[in-house]
Amino acid sequence: MEVQSFDSMEDMWAEMDRAHDQWTALTTPNQKTYLSGQALWWFRYEPDLGLDIWGERWSLEHYAEYLRGRAEACSDPEDAAEWLDTIENDKAQLARGYLFGKAYSVAEDRGELGSTHVSQVVEVPRETFELARANGWNIRSMLDDPETRSAARSVTQDWNDMIVQRLALVRSLQEGS
Repeated sequence: MEVQSFDSMEDMWAEMDRAHDQWTALTTPNQKTYLSGQALWWFRYEPDLGLDIWGERWSLEHYAEYLRGRAEACSDPEDAAEWLDTIENDKAQLARGYLFGKAYSVAEDRGELGSTHVSQVVEVPRETFELARANGWNIRSMLDDPETRSAARSVTQDWNDMIVQRLALVRSLQEGS
């Protein structure tokens, strides 16, 4: 994994904006459908780390209900307002292409909260997500197991199809330049 350093906050934000623009340009039409606000289970392969990353995003409705409950439980009005602001922030991040949720891997088997750009994932059925959980978030062990092999092959095929679509987008962008 490459680590970048910056001379200023402005340089860092400029690089983040550039990366966001690049990711948005490489978002496939199918990936854009993941931004509907519905619950989503996804897969991402991170070759630099050799990790299979599996994620889940609650629906906007479910997440907003959770956040409203947290706000109602607060005795401090400022804290309550922050919980409620998170609802609008999540909607804004989703509009920019970011999926907030929990990501799991062999390195983080209990999950870690964060955001992932939609261009970096493929959707998986919830059943496949649960099979991955039962197999320690390791798609290789799923491929080795006759009972989970079909689901794992489907995920790897969807991932490979997304890469092919992304390469077509890159070619198209290069020809347009």
